Amino acid sequence: MLGQKRLMKNVNVADAEALTKAEIQFRREYFGALNWLKANMPGYEAASIVDTFPQIGVRQGRRVRGEHILTDEDMKTSRHFEDGVGRLGTYMIGYGVTYGIVGLDYDVPYRCLVPQTVDGLLIAGRCVSCDYQACNAMRLIVPCFVTGQAAGAAAAVAARLGVAPRQAPIGAIREALRKQDVNLG
Repeated sequence: MLGQKRLMKNVNVADAEALTKAEIQFRREYFGALNWLKANMPGYEAASIVDTFPQIGVRQGRRVRGEHILTDEDMKTSRHFEDGVGRLGTYMIGYGVTYGIVGLDYDVPYRCLVPQTVDGLLIAGRCVSCDYQACNAMRLIVPCFVTGQAAGAAAAVAARLGVAPRQAPIGAIREALRKQDVNLG
């Protein structure tokens, strides 16, 4: 549909050749739509495409498997966790323009930021440990802010105590976040 974002699923976003093929396909569709407009819509006879995207926009890609995988069900049921490092209300059903705060207040557990098999690393942003549906919300700006701030606070606590992030006490992390006025519920 014209004026809507196009979605292409099952593209390996870690494969440059696959992304290139997807970009070519999108551009073909744009020019096909332009040709349709010229042929079928009065006033579009001289229309042209001035510019297209420099590269394809990837909404979801690889995610790190953490000690907890935040699920769509966790969000929809406003689940709270003892190791919550931020309380959110943003929820998105699929892709498109339908998202927002819908009366939810779920926690992001610290364990979503701690990789299962890698020590000395915290993850934040859209690659946090969550399922496909939950990633629709977790990839948005505010959840990325929340996980980034939590990872930074946790890293500071771990460094101050001389421990790996996995061993950083959640009480100390949450206290650091409280001092930064993070909503913990």
